[in-house]
Amino acid sequence: MASAIPSTPHSGSGAAAAAAAGSGAGSGTAAVTASPAEAATALQVVADYMRLSRSETLQQVYPLLAPDATYTSQALNTTCAGLPAIRTMMDGFFAKFPDVAWETTAMAVVAPSEPRPQAVRVAVEFIRRWTAEDGQAQVRSGREWIHVDPGSSRIVHVHVAPLDP
Repeated sequence: MASAIPSTPHSGSGAAAAAAAGSGAGSGTAAVTASPAEAATALQVVADYMRLSRSETLQQVYPLLAPDATYTSQALNTTCAGLPAIRTMMDGFFAKFPDVAWETTAMAVVAPSEPRPQAVRVAVEFIRRWTAEDGQAQVRSGREWIHVDPGSSRIVHVHVAPLDP
């Protein structure tokens, strides 16, 4: 990961720390290198997304997503296209696991990639805590990549890797 920024749980990284992240490295001719301002904005949007991704604040997440956003979760084995589909998936997930919470342990702007090479891509490492359906407390680490459109400052793609064993 390039320019890793450790952050406290759900505190975000702040504009100053985000600006310190610098820009992501370009990859290929279609990719664009983020300016320091675009990187700072993307890091703040992603910090807000991670902080607000809880049952009690879930409705505040949806305005952060572009209407045509896509969401792929290898952890849940699902892909959603468009805000209505993402909303349905998230509403169901948080209804099933109302106490789920993410602690962001690292965040960095990294090289752009498909499916949104024009977006600023932010890599996030986290610890997820929740109560499973059998009532057992669970703790797992994981990672995701969130692509933020530099023009609208909205999330256009989320890719969640499988949770670590």
